[in-house]
Amino acid sequence: MKNKTLVLMVAVVCIGLFVLPEALALFTGMHRYVAANRTDCTKCHPAEAAELSASPYHWRGGPGGVPRWGATVNDACLRCHQVAGEFNRTIQHSAVTIRCAICHAHVSVELMNATEAHRRFYINATAAGIQRAGNEACIACHTMVGFNYTPRPPINLTYSAITGAFGTIPR
Repeated sequence: MKNKTLVLMVAVVCIGLFVLPEALALFTGMHRYVAANRTDCTKCHPAEAAELSASPYHWRGGPGGVPRWGATVNDACLRCHQVAGEFNRTIQHSAVTIRCAICHAHVSVELMNATEAHRRFYINATAAGIQRAGNEACIACHTMVGFNYTPRPPINLTYSAITGAFGTIPR
């Protein structure tokens, strides 16, 4: 009995010393421990990299070419996603969410036009405060994030970004 207790205690201590810290470190604070100049952003963010690499707006020479901002993918990512607000690869990597309008300021101006069809959607998204400064209005249509939108007042029109198809339009 005494040997079983001793073996059990050693097993618990080993788990506490070796397994638990590894499991916690896998996700907890992951953006604080890795310096951006020592990692590849696409290693942990493959979906984002794939989506942006398919975009002609973020790559020179077409999709899959050279990143538009910076010589490497990391440089392009750090153009917007970093702590101090300046382009400096020696700072720690962080999951900073930027406003889409930082680079796409003309879109904010267009969306605030009184005749713009998406104006109310953008204003409501900005007021909701779910994402930074209405980013969810941009994300809703310009990423592969699924959403369903029914305009108010209802006019028998729905749009699904998942299928990319319109529903019934009244005649």
